[in-house]
Amino acid sequence: MQKNLPRKQGAESKKKQAILSLFKKFGCHNPFNTSDLQEHSNKYSFKNHFDIPHLDSKKNYPKELQDKNITLDLVSSGVYMFKEGIDKNFHEFEDILPNEYFELKFVENFEYGNLTSESDTINYCSESGIFSHFFTNDYENLSKVKTLLGSRRQFRGKQIEVDGILKSTDLNILTPIEAKNLEFLEFRISQLLGPYEYYLKESNGSKDVSCLFLQKVTSSNYHTIKIWQYKFNLDLEFKPIILIKKRQYKSFF
Repeated sequence: MQKNLPRKQGAESKKKQAILSLFKKFGCHNPFNTSDLQEHSNKYSFKNHFDIPHLDSKKNYPKELQDKNITLDLVSSGVYMFKEGIDKNFHEFEDILPNEYFELKFVENFEYGNLTSESDTINYCSESGIFSHFFTNDYENLSKVKTLLGSRRQFRGKQIEVDGILKSTDLNILTPIEAKNLEFLEFRISQLLGPYEYYLKESNGSKDVSCLFLQKVTSSNYHTIKIWQYKFNLDLEFKPIILIKKRQYKSFF
């Protein structure tokens, strides 16, 4: 583990150098494309230029851009732009209170310790009854909540990607999921806003659409799974994010 640490830091540093190089060339409100990402990544030997725009936390930005309140946005498919307003692009997770903690019952025939991917975690939440409990307060209502894994769609010139989707005819819900097998303090609002707008339009108002953000952290003998449920007020220009519910589940293995 320790041997890989310097290389990881080096990759992060190269990515930030490439981002700064792009900013110095294009500044704010000037669009650039994937070939520019590749050019500036190559300049600093950063191997994956497609990863440049993937900035899921403010701390992933170079400090110079943080200090100047600059964010990097996807304008349309393959087109990017620096803008003012990094704080408006991120939302801090609300604290989950003790009365929102739950311990999971034992579930047979599931490999508890092997939740190595986001898909594994979503499957586990589905089969263990966590999603059922989150929406119905009952671990046994598994038939009421159906889970589909990852989906990609094009919407308004942008690619909408989710890790999973919850559907229920009984509950009349349609819920895209963003999942991380790491703990974050904040997230980029567009990670949920794009899927929310897409599935709201797809349902044509016939479903109760919301979004889930799921975090899973594994300790020595248990998983901690945190879930936040959000909607957006699309009637306002700023499209403010609205917390609906939050819960934390602990399952031992």
